[in-house]
Amino acid sequence: RLIDTKTIKLVDFHDATDIDTIPPYAILSHRWIEGEEVSFQELVQIQDLSNNEGEEMAELKKKSGYRKILQACFKARVDKIDYIWVDTCCIDKSDHGEVVRNIKSMYAYYENAQVCYAYLSDRTGNFWIKGRFEDSEWFQRGWTLQELLAPTKVVFFDRDWDCIGDRTQPEISTAISSITGIPRNVLDGNVPVREVDACSRMSWTIGRKTTRPQDQVYCLFGILSVTTDLDYEEDVKTAFSRLQQAVIEAHYG
Repeated sequence: RLIDTKTIKLVDFHDATDIDTIPPYAILSHRWIEGEEVSFQELVQIQDLSNNEGEEMAELKKKSGYRKILQACFKARVDKIDYIWVDTCCIDKSDHGEVVRNIKSMYAYYENAQVCYAYLSDRTGNFWIKGRFEDSEWFQRGWTLQELLAPTKVVFFDRDWDCIGDRTQPEISTAISSITGIPRNVLDGNVPVREVDACSRMSWTIGRKTTRPQDQVYCLFGILSVTTDLDYEEDVKTAFSRLQQAVIEAHYG
């Protein structure tokens, strides 16, 4: 399921059985803002109310999350990309099965995107040079690690959607490496993530936070090239034990 960047409408590609049958798409990486994001149901509602500029429509469009979608779509159109994937509204979170499938496929979504737009809503200006970037929440979250590493191309934008630069630019990759401990040759794309030993990959997650405790484990699936069942009823210790076993079997078995 992708968003058409021209119409801002959802388009289903459920019948696509191969990645080659899915059209080129951009992807958004961002921090969620409580109460401001547009859900799948709300974007469908906006589509249904497209000819009705009433109060309900106005309230939905006031959300900063909706403006974020519009800006991401605009950037994609500038890059001549017809579709974009945004996690807040391209997943129906009322459908548990769909949530599970998407989490397990998330790394691949970012890996196969033409470009990832990393939106740092808490920063403005050229803060890479000013040395204030390490405080951005984007670098402190669990899920954004794979969103940094999986795509071939990551372009950073500040709060005003001014372009900061590309992940592979020397000054940016140096800055990110100092924050995350990820070697520059990995950030530059010269060394594939999967060629780095599993222990080193796990070390990159130290200090990162997730809203749901279990996601501290689940956000590692793609980075470690493993998968296991998701169960948000289990405690983190149990989830981590299962992840460790999957890593041992996949990399050291």
